[in-house]
Amino acid sequence: MEARRNRFEPNIEELERRKKLIQEKMVEENISLIIATAPQPLTAGYVRYISGFAVDFTYISPNSVLLSADGETYMITTGNPNNPFNNQQPYILPPTIEPGVKYLMKDVYYPAVNFSLENECKLFENTIKHTNAKKVGLVGLANFSNVTMDYLKSSCPDVEFVDFTEKIDEIKSVKSSIEIEYIKKTIAMMEKIMQAVPSILREGIYEWEIGAKLTRLANDLGSENPLVFITSGKQGTKISSAPSFYQNRQIESEDQIRVELRMSGPGGYFGSICRDYIFDSEPEDNLSEAVKKATEFQEQIISMIKPNTKVSKLQSELNSLINTKNKNGNRFEYKVFGQGYDLVERPLVVDKEIMDIKQNMVIAVKVFVQTPNAEVSIIDDFLIKDTGNILLSSIPHTIVVK
Repeated sequence: MEARRNRFEPNIEELERRKKLIQEKMVEENISLIIATAPQPLTAGYVRYISGFAVDFTYISPNSVLLSADGETYMITTGNPNNPFNNQQPYILPPTIEPGVKYLMKDVYYPAVNFSLENECKLFENTIKHTNAKKVGLVGLANFSNVTMDYLKSSCPDVEFVDFTEKIDEIKSVKSSIEIEYIKKTIAMMEKIMQAVPSILREGIYEWEIGAKLTRLANDLGSENPLVFITSGKQGTKISSAPSFYQNRQIESEDQIRVELRMSGPGGYFGSICRDYIFDSEPEDNLSEAVKKATEFQEQIISMIKPNTKVSKLQSELNSLINTKNKNGNRFEYKVFGQGYDLVERPLVVDKEIMDIKQNMVIAVKVFVQTPNAEVSIIDDFLIKDTGNILLSSIPHTIVVK
């Protein structure tokens, strides 16, 4: 079989590092096999983290990875049926495609073809029985369908299925030096895209046209999953982010345009940047003041995020901060979440999060500020360090005028 030409080679050293850490957790929990599945690219972080396999938008069926305690990796995807366990020579993927993946199992199954779903389930069953697994860890429970779980519990009655997501999250949330370099490349890519925005703006252009041009640029620069949110309106009016099918307003003189990028770069790691622009005018004083308030708010938040801080404690402090700011017609909001192979991953600053903040996490801090006469939103990624958190973007917190 001829090897596919991989545009961005996965890092073998990084894959082996993860596999070793995951296997150690499996031994601790007496788990002989773990399974992660991805219904679509934006929820494929666990699959890629374990296997290096990049799920993109050309896939219309779930793709899954299974890792045994002895280090063997198995992939399940849709395609012409293939059962390597019945062959004399296992079907081995070329290292230039998915390094470390030993078996590839395929059958025809599509979510919209109900009767085909059992085909996927049988591939899971075959792997469980091939490895003689007695305790199976499931990674990312939200990605598994009821059809899959009902089938496995019925066909493998002697197997214990447990939630193994927490153990993977403990590893996945803390980034290695190699991963941090990939994330920096993503941020650098998004900076180039943001710098191109003024050259795109013109009288009468639709929001969706701006998004389409920025998406094309993102693809050219190596983005694997480019999400571009464009919204606009007159200064002083409410402008909320919206997906492309709602981006149908034409840009006019004195408009405020909000560009929010949430995309993965070369290698599949996500980042986020959001800034506001003004077309054919200068920003009003009220808007400039709102940007200043948003910047100060973001700085206050990131100063509170330190290694070994409990997220529950952090959220309580943030809510107290919000209460002191939400007065005199002002409204302050925040979202704080981890980023990596997933657009939003742990730690997520909400009530139920039990994870502590740790060094080398990458945290996105989104703030929204609405004053009586203006509103603005800012998003940036920060690398958490003992010596002080590092802002990964160099795009200024100022209103750019076109």
